[in-house]
Amino acid sequence: MENTPLIYKKMIEVMAKVPAIGKEQRNTQQGFNFRGIDQVMNALQNILPQVGVFYLPEVLESTREVRETKNGGKNTFTTLKVKYTFYAEDGSNVSATVQSEGMDSADKSSNKAMSGACKYALFQAFNIATEEFKDPDADDPDTYGTEAAAPSSVKPAPKADDEDTFLNKFPGVPENMIIPIHPNHAEKIEDSEGVPYGMIPTMELRFRLNSLVKSIRNNGLTPEEKEAKMSKLGVINAILLDRKAHPEKRGTYKPAE
Repeated sequence: MENTPLIYKKMIEVMAKVPAIGKEQRNTQQGFNFRGIDQVMNALQNILPQVGVFYLPEVLESTREVRETKNGGKNTFTTLKVKYTFYAEDGSNVSATVQSEGMDSADKSSNKAMSGACKYALFQAFNIATEEFKDPDADDPDTYGTEAAAPSSVKPAPKADDEDTFLNKFPGVPENMIIPIHPNHAEKIEDSEGVPYGMIPTMELRFRLNSLVKSIRNNGLTPEEKEAKMSKLGVINAILLDRKAHPEKRGTYKPAE
């Protein structure tokens, strides 16, 4: 076994160290939860250099197509075939090749395709689980609501008065858990899917808020990871408090001009 490339051992070390990554982000247009590229990169940020592994991408194939939407607009579709090569300090390496697609109405379809390729290459190369094993008695109740946060992408349809009930009782997140931001600025900030937070329904924001609060309280975050989550939490908190103070903004979502 003396001639076994070092990269094999290093990849296994990364697999042993990387935590599970839950489906904490949500596609509001199609109604499903997903794991974002920022989640996996944050999880591996410190593990890869500690173990001694880095990776480089190489685009093998690329195609682009412009399609007209039903509203008369245009979307660019990009399909990429990307090879990711993982290196150890001795130069030994292994590769994974993935295919990914991205769609955008402006100039970001290639960026989105690259993000998807990277995400799935890392998930599959390191066999990253979607959730840790937990004792059923260890679950906490929903922090900001009456029922527990949904553990999967299947969520019950909200009642008509859920938004008012939740917002009227929403106390706001403690200041030591957020990075403050003005609601007009918060509404324009986009999530990882390119959707402005100001266009996301209240009950979806509540779902994300609870996930972020629990993640921050779990403590095992680097300062950079904690700051990023506190920033997102500040955005959501600002929008929810603004909707609480201005009932006319409920039910119709449009970012501030």
